[in-house]
Amino acid sequence: MVKSGITLKEMAYMLDVSIATVSKALNDSSEISKPTKLRVTDLAKKHNYKRNITAYNLIRKRTSVIGIIVPEISSDFMSDVFDGITYEASKRKYKLMLCQTKNKYNSEVNSINALTDGSVDGLIVSASEQTIGRKKYSHLNDLVDENFPLVMFDKVIDAIDCDKVGANIFESSYNITTELVKSGKKKVGLLINSEKEHLSVLCKRGYINALKNNGSIVDEDLILILGKDELKNVKLIDAFVGSRNVDALVSVDERYAIEAIRSAQKNNMSIPNHLSIVTFNGDMLAKNFRPSITSVSQNGYLVGREAAKMLFKRIKQKNSAGFITKNIATVTKYRETSYSTSVGQLYFS
Repeated sequence: MVKSGITLKEMAYMLDVSIATVSKALNDSSEISKPTKLRVTDLAKKHNYKRNITAYNLIRKRTSVIGIIVPEISSDFMSDVFDGITYEASKRKYKLMLCQTKNKYNSEVNSINALTDGSVDGLIVSASEQTIGRKKYSHLNDLVDENFPLVMFDKVIDAIDCDKVGANIFESSYNITTELVKSGKKKVGLLINSEKEHLSVLCKRGYINALKNNGSIVDEDLILILGKDELKNVKLIDAFVGSRNVDALVSVDERYAIEAIRSAQKNNMSIPNHLSIVTFNGDMLAKNFRPSITSVSQNGYLVGREAAKMLFKRIKQKNSAGFITKNIATVTKYRETSYSTSVGQLYFS
């Protein structure tokens, strides 16, 4: 972080105005004329002035509002996370402000700037794919440097020193791949998104480790990387399954799992005998589709509750010591598309 080389007091002296005028101008107050605002903002830019968030918060009352910034809000997982945060916030009579970045870096930066301008007492953030891919974290590091309460969840960034909450995706992928191998599956495939996407990275890592530790060959041809073009994804999955080179699939998204089932049915493949399927990232469609799909639930509700509890603790303590990372256990719900080796039979839930 590049520290400011000038203070409000120094700017006030240089411009021959009061400190209050400088502060109001920087916050775009209607009390200050446009020419004065321009003089203040020009000087601030020239000297790379950055507001001290901690000092700003000390001179204002708490808002009793927390901010939530997520890549997208349409998934079942994010809905569950939001419910968990809402539960903890309601107990403390806090309100929520929610921003959706659509996985865009600039949108994430703008959301953080907007919410930390006196609107919220702390932030719960799931990083955008662009932020992770570009490795540009200054907007998050600024919050840490200013001791602003911050908790990251789901798509977390190891380089950011803050509290973090996630699901044990690596362990879950390892365990479910191991189960498929032990059930007699010889060619376990993997359906993932971009290899930079957080869930896909962890799933692939667990998948590969499970194959290696269970005497199976890691075949890159059995790993299908899908993109944002849904029609293209359908064709890729259809060709992948139709080739009959796989007898089991681990998918990071239930939409991919559904397309795999449709392709298997078109090719007269019996499920789960010819093809077993397990999916992450979804449960509602997986439960109601026929055949119903074995799914790994990320326990979004518990992730949300834990993230909120961590944030409220930071808001109360106002210190930057002792950051912790917690991984919430996932739950595998066995359904018609796979057998559970632990019970030796199909299990529906």
